[in-house]
Amino acid sequence: MPGTKSDFRQAGQKFASRCSAPCSRRSRRCVCTPSLPAARSALSPLTSPPTFESWQAAIRSSARVSSLQPLELAESPQLDALGESGKHIDAAPNGTLFRFAVISDTHFWLPSRARGDWSSRSDAQPERDGLLVSDSDAILQQLLSQLSHFAASGGSFALHAGDAVCGGGSFHQPPTEYERALRAFREQQTVAFGNWPVFHVPGNHDIDPTEGGLAKWRRILGTSGLGNTSDLEVGYRALRVAPGWRLLLLDSMDGVPHDLDGHGHIGEAQLAWLAAQLDESAAASEQVILAMHQLLVSPVDEGVQETELPGWLDWHGDFVDNRAEVLALLARHSHVRLSFHGHVHANTLTTRHGTVFVTNAAGGEYPMHWREVSVHPCEIRIRTRAIEAPALLEKSRLRDTRPNRNHIKRGEQLANGASVRLPWC
Repeated sequence: MPGTKSDFRQAGQKFASRCSAPCSRRSRRCVCTPSLPAARSALSPLTSPPTFESWQAAIRSSARVSSLQPLELAESPQLDALGESGKHIDAAPNGTLFRFAVISDTHFWLPSRARGDWSSRSDAQPERDGLLVSDSDAILQQLLSQLSHFAASGGSFALHAGDAVCGGGSFHQPPTEYERALRAFREQQTVAFGNWPVFHVPGNHDIDPTEGGLAKWRRILGTSGLGNTSDLEVGYRALRVAPGWRLLLLDSMDGVPHDLDGHGHIGEAQLAWLAAQLDESAAASEQVILAMHQLLVSPVDEGVQETELPGWLDWHGDFVDNRAEVLALLARHSHVRLSFHGHVHANTLTTRHGTVFVTNAAGGEYPMHWREVSVHPCEIRIRTRAIEAPALLEKSRLRDTRPNRNHIKRGEQLANGASVRLPWC
């Protein structure tokens, strides 16, 4: 790793030809963030390598910034590093530092009489969503197959943004089938990927439908990707996923023992942990990626009043209820690059104060998307990928009776292919 001024200067010159052109000349939809120096720090343990003084000072100073300029958007073509099937990827396209996949809301339930009864009742409703619980096992198999190609091509890890199964409220899943689904999900991951890491954050439908809480989820899925860890006392954790990059997995069901209305919460102890992680990562010159299930910000343009909310969302049921506290912590720092979310079953992308907030469509219903995220020296590319199940995709599209909802779930062009311009280029 470079640790001197000369080393950093040479590294900058190496990537200058890729990063110096303005966004419009690159002909790529680009999110241009305010300036903040980058540093590349080592993987575990959590200690930072030597960096020259001006970078250290800039990082410390940036932690005190309360607001940043809005991000700028420019036009973008398709990002073609990966084909729709996930089967053709260059190992390290254009100097890629690392790549990962984001999936969400698979709502996996193994075949059973209870699943069949629930699906029949749901199908009989005059207003329906497109969620194919009755086909969730087939959808998961196809998704894992595509992700295995992604892993084999050099993908670093996958992130599941919650609602892996059908616990919590509304599904009325028998307790034995809830735990069986958790175990089957973990087992199928292992068959598909071996030790390739898949990290999970909990959603409201990952809660035990009978006993409440996340004890079983923490033991079975919460430990996924963490090596020999047999159990977790809490549902949140920090991971150094690449040199200079820290992933913070938040538990937005913290203090919500039962799923009554879908809302999330970040508890007091977790807020203190998050504050410490943000301070430590800034001091270590690390960039941060967040993940949690429910939303923190309304998916509207940054220039629109934050009090405005699209009609298909609900301020209480779709958001972290103490989101103002979380956003206040984020506003103290300028090195939080991305925040990934699930829950709303729709592709959206918006920005607040230098952070890009992304929600993901559900794996279990139209448009059946997952995301590929590739981190480059001068940009982060985010693109949706389709699960290859055309018959089930059409079945889900036709099942949803709500006006215009399929268009909302698919999302606008920016939500399906964007590039985040990193500020040091």
